[in-house]
Amino acid sequence: MRLHSILAAAIGAMIAAGPASAAGVADATNATLTNAQGLYAQASYEQALALLDRLDPKAAESLADGQAIRRYRALCLIALGRSGDAERAVEDMVRADPAAGADEELPPRLQELVRDVRGRVVREVVRQEYERGRDLYARQQVAAAAEAFARVIALLDDRGLALTRDPAFADIRLLADGFVRLAKAAPAPPSSAPPQPAALAVVKEEPAPPADAAFVAPAPIVQDVPPFPRRAAAGFMARSEGDLDVDVAADGRVTGVRIVSSIHPVYDLILSAAAKNWKYQPARRHGEPVPYTKRVHVVVQVR
Repeated sequence: MRLHSILAAAIGAMIAAGPASAAGVADATNATLTNAQGLYAQASYEQALALLDRLDPKAAESLADGQAIRRYRALCLIALGRSGDAERAVEDMVRADPAAGADEELPPRLQELVRDVRGRVVREVVRQEYERGRDLYARQQVAAAAEAFARVIALLDDRGLALTRDPAFADIRLLADGFVRLAKAAPAPPSSAPPQPAALAVVKEEPAPPADAAFVAPAPIVQDVPPFPRRAAAGFMARSEGDLDVDVAADGRVTGVRIVSSIHPVYDLILSAAAKNWKYQPARRHGEPVPYTKRVHVVVQVR
C-alpha cells in the first residue's frame, strides 16, 4: 500500500502542476526523487526503482538532479543483483558527465563500477568528441570546435584515466592541442563575412624513384590529410606546401614520421599525428614485402 500511495501522490503532484508550470513539474520530480531515496534507505529497492523509472534524467532541472536519478537507479539495481542493468545505468551516468570521476561518498560497489565503466566509456567519448570537433573545424565553426577539443584534452589529461599511456590517445591529445592552437592563431573574420570552408590539403604524388624492375613502391590504402583552415592559411602560413618522410613497415603500418619541409608549425603537428594512422600496401622487392621510407608532398589548395 505504501508504494501505491507514494505513486499516487507523485503522479497527482505532476498533474496538479500542469504542463505550463515548469517549476511545478520540477517540484513534483524532486518530490518523487525524495520518496525514492527514502524507499531506498528502507531497503525497499523494487519500490524505489518503480518510482525512479517514472523520471527522465534528461528532463531534470539540472545535471546534478539528473545524475541523482541515474545514481539511485544504479544503486537499486546493484542491491537487486541486476548487474547488467546496473552497468548500463552507470554508463548513462558517465555519458551524461564523462569528466566526473567516482565520488568517494558513493558506496564502494558503485565506486568500483563507476571506475570500471568510466575507463571503458570515456575512450569512446573522447573519439566521438574529437571527431565532432574536427567536423566543426572543417566547417569553420572554430569556437565550437575549440570547445570540443578542450573537452577532449581535459579527459585525456585526467590522471585517473591515464589514457595517454595508449599511443593512439597520445596522438589524439597532440591533434586536439594542435587544432586548439590553430583556432587561437586564426584571426576572427568580420561579423558580416560568411563562413569560409577550410582550405583543402591534398597529397601530390611525386615521381617514382629510378626504375628498378625488382622494386615496387608502397601504395596508399589510407592517406587522409587533415583540412587546413582558410583563415589560418591566409594569415599564418609560411608555405602552401610541404614534405614529410613516412616510414612504412613491411606490413604496411607507419612506424615513423618526420617533417622535411614545414607548412605551418602547428599544422605540421596535426599532419604528423594524422600520418601515423595512414596505411599502405607495403613496398616489395622481388615480390617480398620490405620496409621503405616514402616521401609525401602535401599541397594546401586555397580556392
